[in-house]
Amino acid sequence: MVVNILKAQDHSLVRQVRESLSWCRTAYLGVAYAKHSAYKVLKSEFEQFLRNGGKLRLIFDIEKFITDREIIEEFATIPGDCECKVFIRSQSAQAAWPFLTYHPKSYLFFDDQQYSVIIGSSNLTMGGLEHNIECNLCVSGSSKEPFFSDILSHFQESWKLDNLINVLVHGELLEEYQSLYHESEKDDTRKEKRLARLRTNLDRQANQILESQKRILNEKFSYLLGLISANSEFDSRTRVLKISLERGLANSGKPYEGYYHVPQISDYKISQQNAHSKDVEKIKEELSELIAIFGTKDVVRSEHTKGYTYKVVIEFDKESPILRELLSYAPPMAGTKVIPFVPKDVLTSDQKNIVLAFLRGYCDLRSRITLSDGFYRKRRDSGSDIFSLRMGISISSKHPELVDMFKKMFLKIGLDKGVNYERRKDRENLIRIDVRKVPKGLLGTHWKRIFLSDFQAFLLTGKKVVSKKKAL
Repeated sequence: MVVNILKAQDHSLVRQVRESLSWCRTAYLGVAYAKHSAYKVLKSEFEQFLRNGGKLRLIFDIEKFITDREIIEEFATIPGDCECKVFIRSQSAQAAWPFLTYHPKSYLFFDDQQYSVIIGSSNLTMGGLEHNIECNLCVSGSSKEPFFSDILSHFQESWKLDNLINVLVHGELLEEYQSLYHESEKDDTRKEKRLARLRTNLDRQANQILESQKRILNEKFSYLLGLISANSEFDSRTRVLKISLERGLANSGKPYEGYYHVPQISDYKISQQNAHSKDVEKIKEELSELIAIFGTKDVVRSEHTKGYTYKVVIEFDKESPILRELLSYAPPMAGTKVIPFVPKDVLTSDQKNIVLAFLRGYCDLRSRITLSDGFYRKRRDSGSDIFSLRMGISISSKHPELVDMFKKMFLKIGLDKGVNYERRKDRENLIRIDVRKVPKGLLGTHWKRIFLSDFQAFLLTGKKVVSKKKAL
């Protein structure tokens, strides 16, 4: 174990963060306050970290109106395996703990061999990174040290706090927050009265979201339903659910066989094995959060069966409210195989986040980002946009009625243009979405987000996307 002091004014803190992002595989940031100006200092390092397959999790406070909206949106939508949550208490939590504040300044970086954790006074702001008189301790060592296990547990427990909201699917919360954030910067005689009204609106919005997370049909459960519909088996007798991720060999016969790679568009390349092992870990993480919300004894695990086939398995406790709710939906079955379906509660829901979560679960197993045949012909014959860059979603040819159901759900999340619905008798039905129209929250798996971002950038500039690597 090595301990160093890091300061802001001598740039030792920024240097340590940059160096850590260059080798770590996972980064957890629990920081009270953050500003977009500070993000720009580390922008290229964060982007390269995620393109290299890194996993990033961040928590910021928004109750004090110091963290700006721009950095929250940046991390919520940045391509790669990144999730950003904000801390804001429900009305009942504010009444029970009026002085409770989310106030850490902690940065953890690690891989299988080593870790580095920074704990001190620096927020993710320009003052915290470079301008203020700050003092931070950096502890580095082996990932097998007991201290690392303790600090990792702390971050993992913090990620499951009751008063956290994942902002990617709750843009309405950020709209309310933006008004309050700007008003808090003003100085006039009407400020306090307007702040009080805006604060009431923000509290109401946050309270509705936090309370909805405690209901069974929340975003996490709707995501589970999407996974189940896409490809699963369920044995109610043994209470075992198996969700399958199955793929054929990518780019067969090409020099980059076994890799997801579109060299005409981008230099980004990831092996199928790496991509899908990360996919199942991300799915496990989502389902573990669902289990944590209800405190059940359900167990979730993953397994690699063969080739490019993986399974996420949930073993339900017999008293599990998640199991009880799942059984109430009576998913259509053929033996233990679940027949693809859209639950009525999801199809008729007026909550955009519930519909989007179901679609994200389905798409995480049954979608791909690709270019169609004729790519070069369309490129040569016209200087206009290349409409053959798309996201494709497969639906069984045995259930064409699902195409209309998906259309209704896409309309509910505001996707009414750039979508083509194809019913095909001889093979699977297909929904094609122009990559410029794909909502940010539709994809949960990190490599698909990067593909989507690169395809969108290519359409915008007409140039191949090349990673920008910055020397330390």
